[in-house]
Amino acid sequence: MSDRKRPERKLSATCPDKRQAAERESAEEALRESEEKYRLLIEATGTGYVIIDEQGRVLDANEEYVRLTGRGSFAEITGRPVTDWTAAHDLERNAAEVRKCMECGSVRNLVVDYVGPSGGLTAVEFNATLLQGPGSTRIFTVCRDITERKRAADRLQRSEAKYRRLYNETPVMMHSIDAQGVIVSVSDRWLTTLGYARGEVLGRRSTEFLDEQSRAYALNEVLPDFMRTGVCADVSYTFVKKNGERVSALLSAIAERDEAGAFVRSLAVILDITERKRAETSLRQSEERFRYLADSLPLTVFETDLQGRLTYVNQAGLDKFGYTQQDFAAGLFMVQLLAPGDRGRACKVVANRLAGKAEGYVEYQGLRKDGTVFPVTIASSPIRRDDRPVGLGGIVVDLSEHKLLEEEMLKSQKLESIGMLAGGIAHDFNNLLQGIFGYISMARLTIDQREESLAMLEQAEKALHQSVNLTSQLLTFSKGGKPIKRPVDLRAVVENAVKFALSGSRVGYDLSFEKDLNAVEADEGQIGQVVQNIVLNAEQAMPLGGKIEIAVRNAPSSQIPGLSLAAPDGLVEIVVRDRGAGIPPEHLPRIFDPYFTTKDRGSGLGLATSYSIVRNHDGKICVSSELGKGSAFTVYLPATRAPRVGAAPPSPSSAGAVRRAGRVLVMDDEPMIRVLAGELLRRLGHEAEFAEDGAAAVEKYRRAREEGRPFGVVILDLTVRGGMGGAEAARRLAEIEPCVRTIVSSGYSDDEVISTYREHGFCSFLKKPYTMGELCRALDDAMA
Repeated sequence: MSDRKRPERKLSATCPDKRQAAERESAEEALRESEEKYRLLIEATGTGYVIIDEQGRVLDANEEYVRLTGRGSFAEITGRPVTDWTAAHDLERNAAEVRKCMECGSVRNLVVDYVGPSGGLTAVEFNATLLQGPGSTRIFTVCRDITERKRAADRLQRSEAKYRRLYNETPVMMHSIDAQGVIVSVSDRWLTTLGYARGEVLGRRSTEFLDEQSRAYALNEVLPDFMRTGVCADVSYTFVKKNGERVSALLSAIAERDEAGAFVRSLAVILDITERKRAETSLRQSEERFRYLADSLPLTVFETDLQGRLTYVNQAGLDKFGYTQQDFAAGLFMVQLLAPGDRGRACKVVANRLAGKAEGYVEYQGLRKDGTVFPVTIASSPIRRDDRPVGLGGIVVDLSEHKLLEEEMLKSQKLESIGMLAGGIAHDFNNLLQGIFGYISMARLTIDQREESLAMLEQAEKALHQSVNLTSQLLTFSKGGKPIKRPVDLRAVVENAVKFALSGSRVGYDLSFEKDLNAVEADEGQIGQVVQNIVLNAEQAMPLGGKIEIAVRNAPSSQIPGLSLAAPDGLVEIVVRDRGAGIPPEHLPRIFDPYFTTKDRGSGLGLATSYSIVRNHDGKICVSSELGKGSAFTVYLPATRAPRVGAAPPSPSSAGAVRRAGRVLVMDDEPMIRVLAGELLRRLGHEAEFAEDGAAAVEKYRRAREEGRPFGVVILDLTVRGGMGGAEAARRLAEIEPCVRTIVSSGYSDDEVISTYREHGFCSFLKKPYTMGELCRALDDAMA
């Protein structure tokens, strides 16, 4: 309490009745003595108090209250209204509570924010009582700083669900007992917690509100010792509420003695820990359930101390590593379960774990007691007590079966990749063979016309050369190794590689080349393989179809930030851009790792092989990706000024024919096939028109029907890159004319449409490569 002098109160000299004045002064003195007792009590508890008049002006206050206002002395607040340091947002509520106090006589647990001179807020909880004397009305207020409690409550509410507590703030009850143990005063919190009215409590012994066990403990042990020492701390009691419910509590009390040392009264602070007790029970039950579940799991579940000694391991773990309960009881360290070569790495991982760094699953070689090793993965996290790590807990998973399954899956993926490659090869070879067979058939028909026959044989020879080039690419794919470099024009290399990669795919492409494209010093077969792999990767990223953009252009090395390549003649860059789902950022650093793949198809070797080939060409391969928008792979190769090699693929030619009646529409995405089919049809006497995909075929069929020149037969290629294929086109044509006569043509024989072509509305099937006789048969079947 401040050492300031309290103002003296004098009797009015004009008072006619001195006896009444004396009585009033005596009453006021008794009031002051009572106030002084409460002042001493509150000062001892660190609680602030303030007395205000009806207008809310400060009449008296203790140092704690002065501190709560943020002012330096009592003189700075005396006579001033409390609204001077009340936060603006609490002024209206504070005024309402003052009116309530004037009407009802008291206010309980009012929380108001005080504003200090610097603008800082202090949350203050008030309990106010109206004091009315002769000719004056005052409000006596007890208050305390609850700023930290509010902050703690806010922090607690933001805690994660698994760490949330069962209560938001610790409830505090207070009561005072005399030397006979009778309750002489009790706080509102005490009453609300136990459900009693004040009149039902005052004058009764405090032990009456305890259960039998706590009552015996208090009377026989706690109270005798408390009467002697005058203090007790955190005594565990069980109170009984009015409705019979139990409240677990911790009681701390301090005794007040008179000058002779005799016990006068005590003040007790009681914390309700019922929820904490329930939480402890739940935690104990949870730990028991954890032990039960851990012992039931087939995995190894463990806990260690900070020295790495196992403090718990389930039976499955002991069995897995070949140890017994006796071995565990004798002392077993976690590193004993790991091969010696992995122990140093494991210690570093543990140190990182305890420091709060995430490590994820880590693979090791496990070591059984008999010395055998097997692959394992360990996931662990720190065990904390009072926010400090006291050990480590986690699980150990045996990867033996997983590794075997992984090897089998890898074999399966390799076989699937071989199957995909074989399908693409079959498609391209069948197209080439179709040209060879067709032109040879034409040469036979024109054997007596030397020039025309030679032209047909020349076209067959070109198709054979393309077959040789395809075989060369396959050999390059199979052998890999050091590249055999020569100056290469990338136009033909890239174009052939893209066509090869997308054979039979529903994904199309846009291909662009710079006009004055520089040559590169390269193994054209290996660079073709790089392009194939990247394009295949892009195609797999777009399972619903679409178009891949491929651009080949010159790129001065000095204009590419972060690229350091020895390229005095500049660079040539190949950019392959897809519009797929994109690559997750966490996968980008690993996409060039061997066997790393997140796709349902593929072995994970394509990009790794491409990376190796580009590096052996003194180049660089980069990737950029955005989720939901696609990826772009860029290959940089050093340019060369040396004379280039490479030529564009040959174009097919046509020949004359013998006339026969009939109009036939041929749909095929391969120009050579369309030209050859037209020549064969004209030789058979038919009139032929062509379409490059199903949509164009449907439109031409509709227009010819409207013009009165309908087609008698439509030959449809089953698979069209980036466009409508034969099956969909046949359905569209049947909508125009249900009796349409269609022939399905394909280089694949294992497609479901081919094996059941009549169920899909086709009249006949024409397998590539086909001869003139097979074409005649298919036409006869369709027109029968």
